[in-house]
Amino acid sequence: MLSSVQMSELLEAQDPVLFTGEVSALENAAFELASSDFEGIALALPETLSADIQQPFPILVFSRVNRLRDWQVSRLHNTVLIVITHHGANIQTRPFFKEELDRERQGPYPGLAKRPMPSEEMASAITTSLRQIDLKQCFSLPQAGQSLCLVALCFDQASNLISAKMPGQPTLSEPLTVSLGSALLRKAKILPQYDQTSESPCLPAQGLSFTITASEWVKSHGFTIRGAFNKLARMHEIKNAPELMQFGQVKHLVVAVVPIVFIVLVLNSTVPFIATWNFPVYGNDLPAIGSLLKGFFEFEMFAPEEIGFASGEKVIYALMDNELFGPVSF
Repeated sequence: MLSSVQMSELLEAQDPVLFTGEVSALENAAFELASSDFEGIALALPETLSADIQQPFPILVFSRVNRLRDWQVSRLHNTVLIVITHHGANIQTRPFFKEELDRERQGPYPGLAKRPMPSEEMASAITTSLRQIDLKQCFSLPQAGQSLCLVALCFDQASNLISAKMPGQPTLSEPLTVSLGSALLRKAKILPQYDQTSESPCLPAQGLSFTITASEWVKSHGFTIRGAFNKLARMHEIKNAPELMQFGQVKHLVVAVVPIVFIVLVLNSTVPFIATWNFPVYGNDLPAIGSLLKGFFEFEMFAPEEIGFASGEKVIYALMDNELFGPVSF
């Protein structure tokens, strides 16, 4: 079966007219792609982006699912686009089917989730969608020279990630600072905890592993996230000089800061909960670009005074270095 990355490459190889949004071209391409063995969501960029910042920033969004899946996890009520810039410091979201949802709220509309369960004969029937959208019409894009990361999520189904750099010369970004978490828990020297513990996940050879469990500190609505990462150092993550910091019971020299974006989705909602946490990397000397950075973390997703998630089935993803990890159900 094709992966979302392979489907993205296939879309990019199609007629460039697709990226203009011409309806007949999109309909013809969707019809041809319906016979592929791909299932899921795929994003595609044109082969080249215009250097003129006044020009559109077009992308293609393709989905192909069977009707049983679409009844179980409605595309209409679950598909969301997420744009991440400035290493997770700026995050924007938008329901992909925003116009349809707006019409549904304004009056009677045959929403996908309200349809009856498909018959056994129709459960495996395929439904496809291919749309062109201009990111500039949907999001505030970063300044010249800055990078962005885009992903589409439909609850427990994720597209490929698209990363692109805006035309122009980059400007210096603000240095990353370690996330401090809840003042109350920090004062009690409980969490966040950035040392390895007996409950830490195993350190991956490269990448990220994480778990989420009900909190013993923030009762009723809290969740504790524990994780371990092992990754190549990037220039913006390396500190100018080692800094002595204390989290939990021990002081350490911090030599790098790694941002990770956590995305929580509740079934039948297009309003994700998103939090960026900047994790310290301990050491004595500043790491070289491309060397391995490893770290552990344990933190509370909510402070005691905050409100938790809405009820319903939930999944969580984590984004690090333009790579998506998860989903993990909880």
